[in-house]
Amino acid sequence: MEDLRIVRTVECARRQRRAVGFSAVTVVMSLLLVGLCVRDGVGRPPEYKSFGRRQRIDYNPDQDDLMRIWVVYVGQGDGLLIQLPSRCNYDTDPTDDNTNRTERVDILIDGGSHSTGNRTLMQDFLLRLYQEPVTIEHAVITHHDADHVRGLIHMLSGDSVGVDSIYHNGLASYRRNKRGFRNSTTAKEAVRSTSGGQLTRGMAFLEDADDGHGKKLRDTDLIAGMDDLEERFNNDEFQGIYEDLAAAVIDKQNPMEVRLFQRCAESGSFDSFIGEREEALDRGVDLSGIEFELLWPLPRARKYGGWSETINGNSVTFRLDYGEFSMLFTGDMNERSEEKLIEHLGDPVSSEALDVDVMKVPHHGSWHAYEPFFRRRADGGGYVRPVLSVASMGKTGFTTSWRHPSTEVIRWLGGSHRVYHTLIHEKRFRWSDLQTRADRERMHEISHILIETDGEWFRLVEVSALDGDPADPGTVRDTRRSHGTRWISAN
Repeated sequence: MEDLRIVRTVECARRQRRAVGFSAVTVVMSLLLVGLCVRDGVGRPPEYKSFGRRQRIDYNPDQDDLMRIWVVYVGQGDGLLIQLPSRCNYDTDPTDDNTNRTERVDILIDGGSHSTGNRTLMQDFLLRLYQEPVTIEHAVITHHDADHVRGLIHMLSGDSVGVDSIYHNGLASYRRNKRGFRNSTTAKEAVRSTSGGQLTRGMAFLEDADDGHGKKLRDTDLIAGMDDLEERFNNDEFQGIYEDLAAAVIDKQNPMEVRLFQRCAESGSFDSFIGEREEALDRGVDLSGIEFELLWPLPRARKYGGWSETINGNSVTFRLDYGEFSMLFTGDMNERSEEKLIEHLGDPVSSEALDVDVMKVPHHGSWHAYEPFFRRRADGGGYVRPVLSVASMGKTGFTTSWRHPSTEVIRWLGGSHRVYHTLIHEKRFRWSDLQTRADRERMHEISHILIETDGEWFRLVEVSALDGDPADPGTVRDTRRSHGTRWISAN
């Protein structure tokens, strides 16, 4: 069939070249022939040699083995969903007579969004995938910036979506005059924010560390689990978006309460994560061939600059492995923390831990990035160089001075054909050419991004966030050239 399409395509080109002295009939016929060429496959995803992998159009994975990873359009912010293969489904009530395993295991990573008007987008997406009420077995809060948790707070405050277990980095936001944070508290003493000479919030006091990673945050200021959360919430210690998060977690009852709110880190006493939690629950979820490896933050959380740099730099970062497929989830990691992560992993371990098929680009593709983290060294060693990269971003980050994504980061990752965004895709551009809002708005292609894999092959496809159907994303053959890939062999 492929050879036949090539012949047809060549014949289309020959016919168009012979069309000299165009008459009206000739023009019409040429347009029809072009249409036939497109229908015969010219518009399908091409085979990119730069991927360095085998690629296929015709591949039919076993649906029971298919994992789906969604990068959801939540406006400006992050919201991702991992749907484990249906073979991992479990029986929600093993005590009844119904032995059918009907509940799929989901992992939610953040929930967006920067804008209060977009806070429902993650919930809306989940309700398109599943019947209400929706059960989320595991949720990861990479860090508690509003554009990562506002949508989660909305879900936890309602009755449509329930979350069983939540993992976070332990950082919180405290009120002035709580836990020792006063106007006199200096930046040398603590990570805090001020406005007009007044302290507005505090994160943690600082202590010296002897491992070369800089100042650490005082452990007693971090939230270890549900007991810490409830005690400090009841003492009216939390501030702003974190107070809203704490209230939503603690008060959650319907359709289910949050049973776990746990700090996690790369090692030490906070390294229990999704796999360990499922093992402890012992509800029959088959995770064979699936691993979740925590890479960051360090068990002793660090200062990486001011408030935003520190909260971003301690983002929960983990690697997902499914068979031969791997993906890296990075939150809003920044230049300093990316460099420290490489130092922490060390060669040659970094070549293995960060060598993945797909990466969620840190911080929406921000220019606050450490180049060696994104580019392989000339000697073949070093760091992340995925086949494909995905980033979540919205109009706010693209149209304002934040300028997400960075054209340099796209270049480091291999070019625009290898980097997909929820707002734009495969647009070669220079910021100097986008001086007006109208210029930028012409580039908008609002999409959810779906990665599908059976552990041997994977593909990426864009699903329109405006009129697409997440339950029916279409096949490779239905995917237009710039809106997805062929099936690609996993590493």
